[in-house]
Amino acid sequence: MSGRGARSAGESTAVLWALQRLQTALQEVHFPFQLAHSSSGQAAVHQVSRQLSDYVIPRLATLDAPLLAVVGGSTGAGKSTLVNSLVGAPVVRASALRPTTRRPTLLYAPSDERWFSDDRILPQLMRIRSTGRQPKLAGTDAELASAGADESPDGAATTSPITELSLVPCEVLPVGLALLDSPDIDSVVQHNRTLAAELLRAADLWIFVTTAARYADAVPWQLLREAAKRQVVSAVVLNRVPEQAQAQVSEDLRKKLAERDLGAAPLFVITEMELDDQRFISQREIAPLKHWLGELGSDASARAAVVRTTLRGTLHTLVEDRLNVIQPYSEQVSLAMQLAKAHRERCDQAVAAIEHQVADGTLLRGELLGRWQDLVGAGEWSRKLESGISRLRDRVSGFLRGKSPMPVQRAQEAIEESVYSLIVNELAAASSDVLDVWERTAGVAELVEAARGALRSDDERRSAIAQLVRGWEADVIELVRRQGASKKTTARILSFGVNAVGIALMIAVFANTGGLVGGEVAVAGGTAVVAQKVLEAVFGDDAIRRMTAQVKKDLMRRVRAEAWQERAAFDAALEHTTVAISTLLELEDAYAEVAAAVEAGVP
Repeated sequence: MSGRGARSAGESTAVLWALQRLQTALQEVHFPFQLAHSSSGQAAVHQVSRQLSDYVIPRLATLDAPLLAVVGGSTGAGKSTLVNSLVGAPVVRASALRPTTRRPTLLYAPSDERWFSDDRILPQLMRIRSTGRQPKLAGTDAELASAGADESPDGAATTSPITELSLVPCEVLPVGLALLDSPDIDSVVQHNRTLAAELLRAADLWIFVTTAARYADAVPWQLLREAAKRQVVSAVVLNRVPEQAQAQVSEDLRKKLAERDLGAAPLFVITEMELDDQRFISQREIAPLKHWLGELGSDASARAAVVRTTLRGTLHTLVEDRLNVIQPYSEQVSLAMQLAKAHRERCDQAVAAIEHQVADGTLLRGELLGRWQDLVGAGEWSRKLESGISRLRDRVSGFLRGKSPMPVQRAQEAIEESVYSLIVNELAAASSDVLDVWERTAGVAELVEAARGALRSDDERRSAIAQLVRGWEADVIELVRRQGASKKTTARILSFGVNAVGIALMIAVFANTGGLVGGEVAVAGGTAVVAQKVLEAVFGDDAIRRMTAQVKKDLMRRVRAEAWQERAAFDAALEHTTVAISTLLELEDAYAEVAAAVEAGVP
């Protein structure tokens, strides 16, 4: 790099760093949800990313690199013929096949090859170098320095994506000026149209070729409007104009250019006539364009002015159009957050429901209630219930002492089944509800399938929760053993049985009767009192309060862990989309940094 280039690059360091930050942020922007603006957002991200890598960043880093003029235009406008005529050699193939130009061709002075042989610009295109032999006439079977169209064996043009860029050193081009012949902007092949637009966005200078018959077409004007918006220095070549219509057509085209803020673009008119024996346009017709390019190529300050004008315009447009990227991605983030909120709130609701039902007496019904009654001699104490709890209190140890292990085991199994069913039903319902909400949300079908794939199967969920309940019960029994460390307490525990005391402790956790109705309240209330008196007889009031709180806390800790397993499947599906608020914030910050750097000035 020359000293001037080094200084220019140094002056643009702030802008360059900001653009590199933006380039990195754009790599994390994806549009997995099929929303109204997803396609336009994805297209905008692709366009900005390509423009940064193809033109803006390399141009800022190497302001003294040769000026790149891209020759673009509609199908059959004569771009390749014009390029061949300008350099006086058949360096690109002018073909009647559609699409015509298939592989873009870059022509440059031999001493400028270092600027184009690597991936400084257009890094996505692989370089194909000329053989170095003098190219022969187009239309022969000779090996051309650049093939303008790839053909199948039957002569038809193929439609595979273009991945190559032909490099052709050209002695007649001045140092500091390169020409790039691009595919048709309205090609029948989508890949070609996309590449043509990207090549034009990578240009310092546009040489736009149209014809008297096609200059009013919509597609060329779409790109010309973009050129005006970006303040790209442009020249327009009006090709194949009937001599008798030159004045009228030229005047109409100039009027259209002025209406679209392109009035300053030089217009070169080429009369319709037969090509010469080499299929070149006559030198008389292309002389004005050739002279204009020659003057530009020989004037370093003029080339630098073109580069800076186009670069400034491009950067200002990039900042002005940032909402084309930010708003569609913001929609993606908003939906991701909405979906995340839906599943997290539903999982939290399931945990809250389990916690409420554990403590509100709901579990003290049905099988569990019957098994506890069996354990404490329910028939007898129920008859005594009307006589008062005080008389029953004296009989508690009598009911429990000497009982066979069977009622204890059945009561423990009933607790296990009740707690297990509660947790399984609530967590399964929560996951099902979340899937229903997601399925009713438009544009997220792939996310739903990802979540289904990440969720545990019913068997896996049931197995995990069964293990949870068994582990909790075992820890309750172990807690009873630890609390009975003194000889006196141990004797009391042994008088009732460790497992029976453990069951009483679990019953005490379920003792709030708010979830029961009618006669169930009296029965469950009596049941809870029996459990309470058992625990009082063994541990005392303070220990009971501490132990029931600890047992409930331990159960809910395990429940939350299982709920998080359900939640994790939905979180994983969302994370796989890579849509994140952090990415949106980084994108906004990067654009803001670019805007500030551009406002401060571009070299």
